[in-house]
Amino acid sequence: TTYSPHKNLEIINDGSYRFNKSQGFFFSESLTDTEMNVFSYNPKLRFQKSLFGISFDNISGMDLSYTYYRSDRMPTSGGATQQVYKFSDTNLGFYSNFESQIDSNNKVGVGARFQGNWLKASDFVGPASGAFRTNNRDSLTYDPQYALHLGYERNLNSMGVIFARIGRSFTYPNVDQRVGHTPFNVSHDFKLRTQTSNDYEIGHSFKNKSFSFHNTFYYMNLRSEIYYDSVDFLNKNLDPSKRYGVESSFNYPVNSFITLDNSFTFAKAKMRSGNYKGKEIPGVPSISNTFEITFKVLEDLNFSTNLYYKGSTRMINDTRNFQVKMPEYYLLNMGLKGNVKGFKFALLANNVLDKSYYNYAVASASTYNAYNTYPLSEFNMMFKLSKDF
Repeated sequence: TTYSPHKNLEIINDGSYRFNKSQGFFFSESLTDTEMNVFSYNPKLRFQKSLFGISFDNISGMDLSYTYYRSDRMPTSGGATQQVYKFSDTNLGFYSNFESQIDSNNKVGVGARFQGNWLKASDFVGPASGAFRTNNRDSLTYDPQYALHLGYERNLNSMGVIFARIGRSFTYPNVDQRVGHTPFNVSHDFKLRTQTSNDYEIGHSFKNKSFSFHNTFYYMNLRSEIYYDSVDFLNKNLDPSKRYGVESSFNYPVNSFITLDNSFTFAKAKMRSGNYKGKEIPGVPSISNTFEITFKVLEDLNFSTNLYYKGSTRMINDTRNFQVKMPEYYLLNMGLKGNVKGFKFALLANNVLDKSYYNYAVASASTYNAYNTYPLSEFNMMFKLSKDF
């Protein structure tokens, strides 16, 4: 529901219930049967006001959610339940964010969020033989967190806009992340720690009638980064890490029929301390780029072609950085998109050059140049049809 007592104030009530049921099996014939119920209530207030020539735009609110999770693990198809994981996870957060247009050229923003997280977890056995309770069989934890944000934006008129931001953020692990994919007999870390980050960002954007571009540099100091271990099939917390990089994009309409777009990313992810200090975090390419050309064939019909490039990457479990890297690759894709009588359609041709490639590989922990890969699709086509109501 939305209620506006006057033009400067809006009160929003938002509630939801979600239910998810998922089942899976492993080649060993072991099964998983999982249900998750999520209740949430998210009221918020938007307020706008001008005082002494300065505008204030505020959004404040509360986020309350409760998640109940149960996952039954069976060792064989049709067999009795061996392991049962049950979680109840409650989150209560309060936040407020102000944006203020000081004058026509200067804008500032400041915000804060405070959140409490209550987790109750249990691990108990079913009637199947061989079941046992792990070391994490019962836990009740309280984890308070906070996030802060301070940003500044300066309008340089004909030269575009520059901006800067500093902040602290956090990522609280949800119940699904706390339980790994191994069906049973693994002591999962129910007490997965909250990921936190101190962020810094500066950038410049420019736009006129014929050209636009956007450039951003960011740096993040992270603690307890949540990382998926593809060997143990569990999410784990890393030692202190850092991520930094540059993101750049531009859009250039050559004329009324041809438009050029490009997006470029340079990224680095490394460990700051611990046994692997200075090592790269696997799975993060240093360079990726997408270049696209769009041709306006008719008023409601466009043809586009793009070239996607992804640089070499550490194999997903190579935290020691001693294995060969996954090789770089590029893909050529094409698409025809249009709109007919309210229906949107798209005919997409992917990997037109029929390249053999992969972006996921698991390497041996001891033998150099020994690894397994997960190959991706070579040339393929897809047709999509949709309508908005």
